[in-house]
Amino acid sequence: MQVDNVGKGMRVVEMFPLQKSSQFTMSPYLIGSRSNGESLNERIQISKGSLRDGDMLLLATDAVAAWLLKQHEEGRPLWKWLYRKLSTPESFAAMIAYGRKNGLRNDDFTLVRVIHHDSPVEAEES
Repeated sequence: MQVDNVGKGMRVVEMFPLQKSSQFTMSPYLIGSRSNGESLNERIQISKGSLRDGDMLLLATDAVAAWLLKQHEEGRPLWKWLYRKLSTPESFAAMIAYGRKNGLRNDDFTLVRVIHHDSPVEAEES
């Protein structure tokens, strides 16, 4: 997912490869943890676009992605929270705990957050 950070409201610029939470079945056509003899090349998809300063990219496993999209579809997007507060293992655990109380399927959870900056930024040490 690509979310911009323009003004007070953050908006979704792109969702890829699935655009709706309903598209996440128990076996979505994504790159899975088991190949079942299938070549990964058959499942790889490519998207192109542009990033602006402050844009956030979210790369997530299926359960997290489906839940984030569902929150967005129901008018409860978590984009601002993910942008400003998701920075520690504790904040990720808090997000998962909140999610479990609010419809997040019990599965493996991985979320990578990348915030793009046009100019170099000093890395923070944790």
